[in-house]
Amino acid sequence: MVLETVAQQHGLPLQLTQRVLTHRLTLFAPRDENESVTNALKRKYDDLEDPSTASPAISRPTVPRTNMCEDCQEIDFDKILSGEEVNVGIRFRTLPRNRCPLCFMLFKSWSSLDRQHSQRNGQRSSSDVLIGHPLLGGGRCISKIGMEMEYWYRVPGSPRVLAVHGRGKDDPEAAHESSSDELGHLIIMDANEPPSPLVPRPIPTRFDPEPVAAWIGYCDTYHSGICGHVGEPLKLLQLVDCQSLLVVEAPRNAKYIALSYVWKASGSTCETTIDTQNYNMKPLPSPLPLVVRDAIHVTNALGYRYLWIDKFCIDQNNAARKHVQIRHMDAVYEMADITIIAAAGNDEDFGLPGASIQPRVSQPVAHCNNISVISSMRDPHKSIRDSRWNSRGWTFQEAVLSRRRLVFTNEQVYFECNAMSHCESFESSDKLHIDTEGTTKGSTRPGIFRTLNPSKLPLKLSFNKYLANIEQYTSRQLSYEEDSLNAFRGIMQRFSETKPPIHQIFGIPIPLTDNPSEMNDSFVYALGWCHKHSCWDAAKSPSRRVMFPSWSWAGWGGEVSFLKRHEIQREGRFIPEVTVLSPPLESVCAELSNALDLFSGSVSTEPEELVLEGFTINPQVFTSCTSLELFLSAGASNEADFKSRLRHDQTIRCLSLGRFQRHQLIIMVLEKAPNRNDEAYSRIGMFQVRTLFFSSSNFGDLGQNLSRPKKGVYKIV
Repeated sequence: MVLETVAQQHGLPLQLTQRVLTHRLTLFAPRDENESVTNALKRKYDDLEDPSTASPAISRPTVPRTNMCEDCQEIDFDKILSGEEVNVGIRFRTLPRNRCPLCFMLFKSWSSLDRQHSQRNGQRSSSDVLIGHPLLGGGRCISKIGMEMEYWYRVPGSPRVLAVHGRGKDDPEAAHESSSDELGHLIIMDANEPPSPLVPRPIPTRFDPEPVAAWIGYCDTYHSGICGHVGEPLKLLQLVDCQSLLVVEAPRNAKYIALSYVWKASGSTCETTIDTQNYNMKPLPSPLPLVVRDAIHVTNALGYRYLWIDKFCIDQNNAARKHVQIRHMDAVYEMADITIIAAAGNDEDFGLPGASIQPRVSQPVAHCNNISVISSMRDPHKSIRDSRWNSRGWTFQEAVLSRRRLVFTNEQVYFECNAMSHCESFESSDKLHIDTEGTTKGSTRPGIFRTLNPSKLPLKLSFNKYLANIEQYTSRQLSYEEDSLNAFRGIMQRFSETKPPIHQIFGIPIPLTDNPSEMNDSFVYALGWCHKHSCWDAAKSPSRRVMFPSWSWAGWGGEVSFLKRHEIQREGRFIPEVTVLSPPLESVCAELSNALDLFSGSVSTEPEELVLEGFTINPQVFTSCTSLELFLSAGASNEADFKSRLRHDQTIRCLSLGRFQRHQLIIMVLEKAPNRNDEAYSRIGMFQVRTLFFSSSNFGDLGQNLSRPKKGVYKIV
């Protein structure tokens, strides 16, 4: 039924559609934004039929000497390659004492699978079997053509994953479950068989620029509309000349690489030697951090001359110049041909594994006659997610704003542009690259980085994407609290350049539209951000950043979310109950459109005071409610303590921000601001409660009087 629907929708023959879906071509990207999905599918189908159009040929693995133990050499690999099980007892359940690489790999595979089965049902079979599951064996995708589907299939010629698990455990996901965190998939190959479209390969001990250059070249050729240069060359751009080791003014139309890394802890960073008489020709300091030395080596190896490094290419001693450069961080990373990401180690002293002195984690490979079993190594997505680089605030926008990324993990390099991804552990052709909009299991799948193209989205979707970026960014840490907005400024700048633009006041987005009511409603909804962890959660308690107002997420440390964010695109889902009196949103947006940004250095001319007109509800009403969904940033040691404050503390106000479909009320909790002579309040949290809570059956006549809203004007700082 699915095949007929897809075929009819896109005017494709049924046989072609089946072939396309079988090879996951629903996920493949068009070559540029002008190519339709249908034409992209047909082109990919033609590539499959015509080998002359495919990527460079994939070579068969050579037949090396045997390095397996005698027991492993007796395994019937032909039976496994044909899809049959081979009984191995329980020999791979204990750490091997020999040096057999296959014993070691299968022990790791069994340990990973056993943990998952134990978490599910606690059962363990009496003996184990070895089986080869097709690597391209199934998944779930949300396709470019708008259909969500679950499917399992067998791809002819797909390499097989060698898995050890209990009898009777055979299921389509076993190949993916058997992937260990440390070694990834164990791929079994027969040197006598024809090569697969996706072939695992040995990872060199040192960085090899050749495949990376090929990936970049392919992207240049076929992704010009998706990954090509946009915008005008930057002014005042400084670059490191990797030949002279001088920081120079960027030559016109210079191609360069950018570096994203984690700075060393405060007080021990390498300082830049600046020749104030000749700022455009300053030498790099000596000694350089290892990551910088390695990045210079990689830049030269890839055939580039110029490298952008924030520590040396942003004038750290000139506040005005530094502010201008930080404002244009979006353009710096977008204009870079590729961004090197140092996702290994803790800071700049660790370097790029394989580039120089920092070694890579060795890759186990087992051989027996014409059979090879090779580890695909740790999933680079997991390595990136678990890295310290991925936990830092500044690096978020550096990855999102880049068009291409070259990530150095402890095991290998991983490449991702806006249309495809590759890694060293697999040699694959164009047929298997994937568009970032799909989601699926397996080794060929969407990229890990979310590309930022708000200009191509409708306003509501673009606004929602802005909020999603805030959520992801606030889950990271900053060394300096005052960087709360600066480290997000490139993303804010990108959204301010869309049509219509989305501006911001202290990070709270305002979509500029012809409808003042729509601007007010969107801004009010964005004010409803809430911390994922309340203030009594000792491990992840939010912290106040006093240099920013309390009503902005930037004024707090801690991960935030927006209530029912995925539902607000529907008309009438959120009904605001407050009006923004100050700052006047229309005039602020007009100023921002002219100046692009009012924030300057560490002092902001943006209005820190927010004045809202709306209704407050007597806090005592909520003390008897057992269904409060509370998100408190400060002001209580636990939920009981907070309800006690609601009952007795006269400085607390409960301001109704709005409702979701009239069923849930969103309350902003305000507290009288300290050290102020005027009637000003600080925001200390949010909660939501069902509106049925206010029925007369809960309170009677007294409750109706208590819960009756009171209109007023509230200044929040």
